[in-house]
Amino acid sequence: MCAAPNTFAYLSHCPLETENYELSNNYASNNSSQQAERWHVDRTCYRAGPDEYCTYTNALFNNGEGVSFIATAESISHITNRSAFRSEVSVPKIDGPYREAKILGKGQGLVVTKAVRTGQTLISRTPALVVGANTVKTLKRDELDDLLVRAVDNLPSMHRDDILELSTHDGARTHREKVGKIFRTNSFSTGSHDGNSNFQSLFATVSRINHSCRPNCAYFFDSNTFSQNVVAVRDIQLGEELSVAYIDPILPRSERLKRLKAWGFECLCERCSANATQTAESDENVAEILRLWKELDNYSASSHATPAMAERLISLYNEEGLQSRVQEAHYRAAVEWIGIGEIEKASEHAALCVKYGTLFKGPGRPFIEKMNQLLDNPTSHPHWMFRSKHVDV
Repeated sequence: MCAAPNTFAYLSHCPLETENYELSNNYASNNSSQQAERWHVDRTCYRAGPDEYCTYTNALFNNGEGVSFIATAESISHITNRSAFRSEVSVPKIDGPYREAKILGKGQGLVVTKAVRTGQTLISRTPALVVGANTVKTLKRDELDDLLVRAVDNLPSMHRDDILELSTHDGARTHREKVGKIFRTNSFSTGSHDGNSNFQSLFATVSRINHSCRPNCAYFFDSNTFSQNVVAVRDIQLGEELSVAYIDPILPRSERLKRLKAWGFECLCERCSANATQTAESDENVAEILRLWKELDNYSASSHATPAMAERLISLYNEEGLQSRVQEAHYRAAVEWIGIGEIEKASEHAALCVKYGTLFKGPGRPFIEKMNQLLDNPTSHPHWMFRSKHVDV
Protein backbone atom coordinates (compact mmCIF):
# COMPACT_ATOMS: atom_id res chain seq x y z
CA MET A 1 0.00 0.00 0.00
CA CYS A 2 1.21 3.54 -0.73
CA ALA A 3 0.05 7.10 -0.64
CA ALA A 4 -1.50 8.48 -3.80
CA PRO A 5 1.05 9.36 -6.49
CA ASN A 6 1.40 12.60 -8.40
CA THR A 7 -1.88 11.73 -10.03
CA PHE A 8 -2.18 14.26 -12.81
CA ALA A 9 0.46 16.39 -14.46
CA TYR A 10 -1.44 19.36 -13.11
CA LEU A 11 -1.36 18.24 -9.46
CA SER A 12 1.53 19.84 -7.67
CA HIS A 13 2.08 17.33 -4.87
CA CYS A 14 1.31 13.87 -3.61
CA PRO A 15 -1.48 14.05 -0.99
CA LEU A 16 -0.75 12.88 2.51
CA GLU A 17 -4.46 12.93 3.26
CA THR A 18 -7.54 12.41 1.14
CA GLU A 19 -8.20 15.70 -0.62
CA ASN A 20 -10.20 17.35 -3.38
CA TYR A 21 -8.34 18.88 -6.29
CA GLU A 22 -9.43 21.25 -8.99
CA LEU A 23 -8.02 20.62 -12.42
CA SER A 24 -5.40 23.07 -13.59
CA ASN A 25 -6.08 26.40 -15.22
CA ASN A 26 -4.81 24.95 -18.51
CA TYR A 27 -7.37 22.21 -18.34
CA ALA A 28 -10.10 24.66 -17.38
CA SER A 29 -9.23 26.99 -20.25
CA ASN A 30 -9.70 24.11 -22.67
CA ASN A 31 -13.12 23.35 -21.22
CA SER A 32 -15.89 25.03 -23.21
CA SER A 33 -17.63 26.03 -19.99
CA GLN A 34 -14.39 27.50 -18.58
CA GLN A 35 -15.11 25.70 -15.31
CA ALA A 36 -12.86 22.89 -14.09
CA GLU A 37 -14.32 19.75 -12.62
CA ARG A 38 -13.24 18.51 -9.23
CA TRP A 39 -11.68 15.13 -8.52
CA HIS A 40 -11.36 13.41 -5.19
CA VAL A 41 -8.11 11.39 -5.01
CA ASP A 42 -8.08 8.81 -2.24
CA ARG A 43 -4.81 8.53 -0.35
CA THR A 44 -4.74 4.72 -0.41
CA CYS A 45 -3.16 3.08 -3.46
CA TYR A 46 -1.66 -0.32 -4.20
CA ARG A 47 1.39 -1.12 -6.27
CA ALA A 48 1.68 -4.11 -8.58
CA GLY A 49 4.88 -4.25 -10.59
CA PRO A 50 5.67 -0.81 -12.00
CA ASP A 51 2.09 0.49 -11.64
CA GLU A 52 0.20 2.09 -8.78
CA TYR A 53 -3.58 1.79 -8.69
CA CYS A 54 -5.64 4.43 -6.93
CA THR A 55 -9.24 5.57 -6.55
CA TYR A 56 -10.41 8.76 -8.24
CA THR A 57 -13.92 10.16 -7.78
CA ASN A 58 -15.64 12.99 -9.62
CA ALA A 59 -18.73 13.74 -7.53
CA LEU A 60 -19.89 16.46 -9.94
CA PHE A 61 -19.93 14.27 -13.03
CA ASN A 62 -23.20 14.22 -14.95
CA ASN A 63 -25.08 16.73 -12.87
CA GLY A 64 -23.98 15.32 -9.53
CA GLU A 65 -24.48 11.60 -10.18
CA GLY A 66 -20.75 11.11 -9.75
CA VAL A 67 -18.35 8.43 -10.95
CA SER A 68 -15.37 6.64 -9.41
CA PHE A 69 -12.39 5.13 -11.23
CA ILE A 70 -9.79 2.64 -10.07
CA ALA A 71 -6.84 3.06 -12.40
CA THR A 72 -3.27 4.26 -12.74
CA ALA A 73 -2.36 7.93 -12.84
CA GLU A 74 -1.46 7.59 -16.51
CA SER A 75 -4.86 6.10 -17.34
CA ILE A 76 -6.84 8.70 -15.45
CA SER A 77 -4.93 11.53 -17.12
CA HIS A 78 -6.14 10.22 -20.49
CA ILE A 79 -9.67 9.59 -19.25
CA THR A 80 -10.16 13.11 -17.89
CA ASN A 81 -9.40 14.49 -21.33
CA ARG A 82 -12.33 12.66 -22.90
CA SER A 83 -15.17 14.85 -24.11
CA ALA A 84 -17.58 13.54 -21.47
CA PHE A 85 -15.35 14.97 -18.73
CA ARG A 86 -14.40 18.18 -20.50
CA SER A 87 -17.96 19.39 -20.83
CA GLU A 88 -20.56 20.43 -18.28
CA VAL A 89 -23.35 19.11 -20.47
CA SER A 90 -25.00 16.28 -18.57
CA VAL A 91 -26.30 13.09 -20.13
CA PRO A 92 -30.04 12.90 -19.43
CA LYS A 93 -31.17 9.66 -17.87
CA ILE A 94 -33.46 7.60 -20.04
CA ASP A 95 -35.68 5.43 -17.90
CA GLY A 96 -38.25 3.72 -20.07
CA PRO A 97 -41.56 2.15 -19.09
CA TYR A 98 -40.40 -0.48 -16.63
CA ARG A 99 -40.53 -1.27 -12.94
CA GLU A 100 -38.51 -3.42 -10.61
CA ALA A 101 -40.18 -6.71 -9.72
CA LYS A 102 -39.41 -10.04 -8.09
CA ILE A 103 -38.80 -12.68 -10.77
CA LEU A 104 -39.30 -16.36 -9.97
CA GLY A 105 -35.92 -18.09 -9.71
CA LYS A 106 -33.97 -14.90 -10.43
CA GLY A 107 -34.54 -12.49 -7.58
CA GLN A 108 -35.15 -8.92 -8.73
CA GLY A 109 -35.53 -7.87 -12.35
CA LEU A 110 -37.15 -5.25 -14.57
CA VAL A 111 -40.51 -5.71 -16.30
CA VAL A 112 -42.13 -3.32 -18.76
CA THR A 113 -45.24 -1.40 -17.72
CA LYS A 114 -46.44 -0.91 -21.28
CA ALA A 115 -45.70 -2.39 -24.69
CA VAL A 116 -42.30 -1.48 -26.17
CA ARG A 117 -41.40 -1.28 -29.85
CA THR A 118 -38.26 -2.60 -31.54
CA GLY A 119 -35.47 -0.05 -31.40
CA GLN A 120 -36.81 1.87 -28.40
CA THR A 121 -34.11 3.00 -25.96
CA LEU A 122 -35.20 1.85 -22.51
CA ILE A 123 -32.23 2.90 -20.39
CA SER A 124 -29.31 5.28 -20.78
CA ARG A 125 -27.12 5.71 -17.71
CA THR A 126 -23.56 6.74 -16.91
CA PRO A 127 -21.51 4.37 -14.71
CA ALA A 128 -21.02 4.63 -10.99
CA LEU A 129 -17.74 2.72 -10.96
CA VAL A 130 -15.13 2.08 -13.67
CA VAL A 131 -12.20 -0.28 -13.09
CA GLY A 132 -9.36 -1.12 -15.45
CA ALA A 133 -9.29 -4.76 -16.50
CA ASN A 134 -5.56 -4.82 -15.78
CA THR A 135 -6.35 -3.62 -12.26
CA VAL A 136 -8.67 -6.58 -11.72
CA LYS A 137 -6.09 -9.03 -13.06
CA THR A 138 -3.06 -7.57 -11.31
CA LEU A 139 -4.09 -6.64 -7.77
CA LYS A 140 -4.67 -9.15 -5.01
CA ARG A 141 -8.34 -9.62 -4.22
CA ASP A 142 -8.15 -7.97 -0.79
CA GLU A 143 -6.32 -4.98 -2.31
CA LEU A 144 -8.88 -4.61 -5.07
CA ASP A 145 -11.76 -4.94 -2.62
CA ASP A 146 -10.24 -2.21 -0.46
CA LEU A 147 -10.16 0.15 -3.44
CA LEU A 148 -13.66 -0.89 -4.52
CA VAL A 149 -15.04 0.02 -1.10
CA ARG A 150 -13.35 3.42 -1.22
CA ALA A 151 -14.58 4.03 -4.77
CA VAL A 152 -18.19 3.21 -3.88
CA ASP A 153 -18.19 5.00 -0.53
CA ASN A 154 -16.87 8.20 -2.15
CA LEU A 155 -19.81 8.42 -4.56
CA PRO A 156 -22.69 10.84 -3.94
CA SER A 157 -25.14 9.17 -1.57
CA MET A 158 -27.96 8.51 -4.05
CA HIS A 159 -25.73 6.81 -6.62
CA ARG A 160 -23.89 4.93 -3.87
CA ASP A 161 -27.14 3.64 -2.36
CA ASP A 162 -28.38 2.48 -5.77
CA ILE A 163 -25.18 0.46 -6.26
CA LEU A 164 -25.37 -1.10 -2.80
CA GLU A 165 -28.87 -2.38 -3.58
CA LEU A 166 -27.58 -4.54 -6.45
CA SER A 167 -27.51 -8.31 -6.07
CA THR A 168 -24.59 -10.34 -4.70
CA HIS A 169 -26.47 -13.57 -5.60
CA ASP A 170 -25.42 -15.38 -2.42
CA GLY A 171 -25.26 -12.69 0.24
CA ALA A 172 -22.31 -11.14 2.06
CA ARG A 173 -21.19 -10.93 5.67
CA THR A 174 -19.41 -7.57 5.53
CA HIS A 175 -19.64 -4.30 3.62
CA ARG A 176 -16.30 -5.05 1.99
CA GLU A 177 -17.41 -8.50 0.82
CA LYS A 178 -20.71 -7.07 -0.41
CA VAL A 179 -19.08 -4.38 -2.55
CA GLY A 180 -16.64 -6.88 -4.05
CA LYS A 181 -19.40 -9.34 -4.92
CA ILE A 182 -21.60 -6.62 -6.39
CA PHE A 183 -18.79 -5.53 -8.70
CA ARG A 184 -17.89 -9.06 -9.82
CA THR A 185 -21.52 -10.06 -10.35
CA ASN A 186 -22.86 -6.97 -12.08
CA SER A 187 -20.08 -5.20 -14.00
CA PHE A 188 -19.98 -4.87 -17.80
CA SER A 189 -17.01 -4.63 -20.13
CA THR A 190 -17.14 -1.13 -21.63
CA GLY A 191 -14.01 -1.02 -23.79
CA SER A 192 -10.90 1.10 -23.64
CA HIS A 193 -11.27 4.55 -22.07
CA ASP A 194 -7.59 5.45 -21.89
CA GLY A 195 -6.69 4.36 -25.41
CA ASN A 196 -4.80 1.34 -24.10
CA SER A 197 -6.61 -1.15 -21.87
CA ASN A 198 -10.16 -2.38 -21.35
CA PHE A 199 -12.35 -1.37 -18.43
CA GLN A 200 -15.21 -2.92 -16.48
CA SER A 201 -18.05 -0.64 -15.41
CA LEU A 202 -20.82 -0.89 -12.85
CA PHE A 203 -24.20 0.72 -13.50
CA ALA A 204 -27.06 1.10 -11.05
CA THR A 205 -30.12 0.41 -13.21
CA VAL A 206 -28.57 -1.46 -16.14
CA SER A 207 -27.13 -4.07 -13.79
CA ARG A 208 -30.64 -4.99 -12.62
CA ILE A 209 -31.46 -6.54 -15.99
CA ASN A 210 -31.29 -10.33 -15.88
CA HIS A 211 -29.68 -12.62 -18.44
CA SER A 212 -31.33 -14.59 -21.21
CA CYS A 213 -29.75 -16.62 -24.01
CA ARG A 214 -32.63 -15.28 -26.12
CA PRO A 215 -32.57 -11.63 -24.99
CA ASN A 216 -35.16 -9.02 -25.89
CA CYS A 217 -32.67 -6.17 -25.40
CA ALA A 218 -29.18 -5.26 -26.52
CA TYR A 219 -26.78 -2.87 -24.84
CA PHE A 220 -23.84 -0.78 -25.95
CA PHE A 221 -21.51 1.74 -24.38
CA ASP A 222 -21.37 5.19 -26.00
CA SER A 223 -17.88 6.55 -25.38
CA ASN A 224 -18.91 10.07 -26.40
CA THR A 225 -21.54 10.40 -23.69
CA PHE A 226 -19.89 7.82 -21.41
CA SER A 227 -23.21 6.05 -21.04
CA GLN A 228 -24.56 2.51 -21.27
CA ASN A 229 -27.63 2.22 -23.47
CA VAL A 230 -30.23 -0.55 -23.44
CA VAL A 231 -32.39 -0.95 -26.56
CA ALA A 232 -35.29 -3.27 -27.37
CA VAL A 233 -34.32 -5.70 -30.15
CA ARG A 234 -37.91 -6.83 -30.71
CA ASP A 235 -41.37 -5.80 -29.63
CA ILE A 236 -41.80 -6.42 -25.89
CA GLN A 237 -45.23 -7.04 -24.43
CA LEU A 238 -46.74 -5.51 -21.29
CA GLY A 239 -45.46 -7.30 -18.18
CA GLU A 240 -42.58 -9.01 -19.98
CA GLU A 241 -39.19 -9.04 -18.26
CA LEU A 242 -36.29 -7.16 -19.84
CA SER A 243 -33.26 -9.32 -20.60
CA VAL A 244 -29.79 -9.07 -22.09
CA ALA A 245 -27.13 -11.68 -22.87
CA TYR A 246 -24.31 -11.77 -20.31
CA ILE A 247 -22.35 -14.17 -22.52
CA ASP A 248 -22.08 -15.05 -26.19
CA PRO A 249 -25.43 -16.83 -26.82
CA ILE A 250 -24.19 -18.49 -30.02
CA LEU A 251 -22.99 -21.52 -28.11
CA PRO A 252 -24.48 -24.97 -27.41
CA ARG A 253 -26.56 -25.23 -24.25
CA SER A 254 -23.93 -27.12 -22.22
CA GLU A 255 -21.28 -24.50 -22.93
CA ARG A 256 -23.64 -21.62 -22.11
CA LEU A 257 -24.55 -23.17 -18.76
CA LYS A 258 -20.89 -23.76 -17.97
CA ARG A 259 -19.98 -20.14 -18.65
CA LEU A 260 -22.94 -18.76 -16.74
CA LYS A 261 -21.90 -20.61 -13.59
CA ALA A 262 -19.17 -18.00 -13.29
CA TRP A 263 -21.96 -15.45 -12.78
CA GLY A 264 -23.31 -17.46 -9.87
CA PHE A 265 -26.61 -18.71 -11.29
CA GLU A 266 -28.19 -21.42 -13.41
CA CYS A 267 -29.87 -20.09 -16.53
CA LEU A 268 -33.62 -20.75 -16.73
CA CYS A 269 -34.26 -18.95 -20.01
CA GLU A 270 -36.42 -20.40 -22.78
CA ARG A 271 -33.46 -21.90 -24.65
CA CYS A 272 -31.80 -23.42 -21.58
CA SER A 273 -34.99 -24.86 -20.04
CA ALA A 274 -36.24 -26.44 -23.29
CA ASN A 275 -36.87 -30.18 -23.50
CA ALA A 276 -34.32 -32.60 -24.92
CA THR A 277 -35.71 -32.50 -28.47
CA GLN A 278 -35.84 -28.70 -28.57
CA THR A 279 -32.37 -28.47 -27.08
CA ALA A 280 -30.95 -30.81 -29.71
CA GLU A 281 -32.56 -28.73 -32.48
CA SER A 282 -31.21 -25.50 -30.98
CA ASP A 283 -27.72 -26.94 -30.62
CA GLU A 284 -27.79 -28.06 -34.25
CA ASN A 285 -28.84 -24.56 -35.29
CA VAL A 286 -25.87 -23.15 -33.37
CA ALA A 287 -23.55 -25.65 -35.04
CA GLU A 288 -24.92 -24.64 -38.44
CA ILE A 289 -24.45 -20.95 -37.64
CA LEU A 290 -20.82 -21.61 -36.80
CA ARG A 291 -20.32 -23.60 -40.01
CA LEU A 292 -21.89 -20.83 -42.07
CA TRP A 293 -19.72 -18.19 -40.36
CA LYS A 294 -16.61 -20.14 -41.30
CA GLU A 295 -17.62 -20.48 -44.95
CA LEU A 296 -18.98 -16.96 -45.37
CA ASP A 297 -15.96 -15.37 -43.71
CA ASN A 298 -13.60 -17.18 -46.06
CA TYR A 299 -12.95 -14.64 -48.79
CA SER A 300 -10.45 -16.82 -50.64
CA ALA A 301 -11.01 -18.60 -53.94
CA SER A 302 -11.44 -21.88 -52.04
CA SER A 303 -14.67 -20.71 -50.37
CA HIS A 304 -17.99 -22.18 -51.45
CA ALA A 305 -20.02 -19.38 -49.85
CA THR A 306 -23.19 -18.19 -51.60
CA PRO A 307 -25.91 -15.63 -50.93
CA ALA A 308 -28.22 -18.54 -50.09
CA MET A 309 -25.95 -19.41 -47.16
CA ALA A 310 -26.13 -15.83 -45.89
CA GLU A 311 -29.93 -15.80 -46.20
CA ARG A 312 -30.01 -19.06 -44.26
CA LEU A 313 -27.84 -17.45 -41.58
CA ILE A 314 -30.38 -14.66 -41.13
CA SER A 315 -33.20 -17.16 -40.70
CA LEU A 316 -31.19 -19.11 -38.10
CA TYR A 317 -30.49 -15.95 -36.09
CA ASN A 318 -34.22 -15.21 -36.01
CA GLU A 319 -35.14 -18.83 -35.23
CA GLU A 320 -32.78 -18.85 -32.24
CA GLY A 321 -34.01 -15.48 -30.97
CA LEU A 322 -30.71 -13.75 -31.68
CA GLN A 323 -32.18 -10.48 -32.95
CA SER A 324 -29.68 -8.57 -30.81
CA ARG A 325 -26.99 -9.67 -33.27
CA VAL A 326 -28.90 -9.92 -36.54
CA GLN A 327 -26.80 -7.10 -38.02
CA GLU A 328 -23.95 -9.63 -38.23
CA ALA A 329 -26.00 -11.81 -40.56
CA HIS A 330 -27.17 -8.90 -42.70
CA TYR A 331 -23.54 -7.79 -43.07
CA ARG A 332 -22.57 -11.19 -44.45
CA ALA A 333 -25.60 -11.20 -46.75
CA ALA A 334 -24.68 -7.79 -48.14
CA VAL A 335 -21.13 -9.00 -48.81
CA GLU A 336 -22.34 -12.12 -50.60
CA TRP A 337 -24.82 -10.28 -52.80
CA ILE A 338 -22.38 -7.54 -53.76
CA GLY A 339 -19.85 -10.30 -54.36
CA ILE A 340 -21.89 -11.49 -57.35
CA GLY A 341 -22.90 -8.01 -58.49
CA GLU A 342 -26.49 -8.00 -57.17
CA ILE A 343 -26.67 -4.34 -56.13
CA GLU A 344 -30.34 -4.26 -55.14
CA LYS A 345 -30.14 -7.24 -52.77
CA ALA A 346 -26.77 -6.11 -51.41
CA SER A 347 -28.13 -2.63 -50.70
CA GLU A 348 -31.19 -4.08 -48.99
CA HIS A 349 -29.07 -6.04 -46.52
CA ALA A 350 -26.52 -3.24 -46.12
CA ALA A 351 -29.32 -0.87 -45.12
CA LEU A 352 -30.65 -3.38 -42.59
CA CYS A 353 -27.14 -3.89 -41.20
CA VAL A 354 -26.75 -0.13 -40.76
CA LYS A 355 -30.20 0.18 -39.19
CA TYR A 356 -29.86 -2.62 -36.66
CA GLY A 357 -26.14 -2.10 -36.12
CA THR A 358 -26.68 1.54 -35.19
CA LEU A 359 -29.61 0.70 -32.92
CA PHE A 360 -28.07 -2.30 -31.18
CA LYS A 361 -24.31 -1.53 -31.23
CA GLY A 362 -24.24 2.26 -31.45
CA PRO A 363 -23.15 4.63 -34.22
CA GLY A 364 -19.69 4.90 -35.74
CA ARG A 365 -18.76 1.22 -35.71
CA PRO A 366 -16.34 0.14 -38.47
CA PHE A 367 -18.75 -2.43 -39.92
CA ILE A 368 -21.41 0.29 -40.22
CA GLU A 369 -19.00 2.50 -42.13
CA LYS A 370 -18.27 -0.37 -44.53
CA MET A 371 -21.96 -0.87 -45.20
CA ASN A 372 -22.45 2.86 -45.75
CA GLN A 373 -19.65 2.71 -48.31
CA LEU A 374 -21.51 -0.07 -50.11
CA LEU A 375 -24.71 1.99 -50.12
CA ASP A 376 -22.93 5.10 -51.37
CA ASN A 377 -21.03 3.43 -54.21
CA PRO A 378 -21.71 -0.28 -54.67
CA THR A 379 -19.43 -0.86 -57.64
CA SER A 380 -16.46 0.68 -55.81
CA HIS A 381 -16.92 -1.51 -52.74
CA PRO A 382 -13.89 -3.78 -52.06
CA HIS A 383 -16.11 -6.87 -52.36
CA TRP A 384 -17.71 -5.93 -55.67
CA MET A 385 -17.96 -9.10 -57.81
CA PHE A 386 -15.41 -10.99 -55.70
CA ARG A 387 -17.69 -14.06 -55.62
CA SER A 388 -18.50 -13.86 -59.34
CA LYS A 389 -17.55 -17.51 -59.83
CA HIS A 390 -20.58 -18.50 -57.70
CA VAL A 391 -23.86 -18.45 -59.54
CA ASP A 392 -25.99 -20.62 -57.23
CA VAL A 393 -27.97 -18.06 -55.20
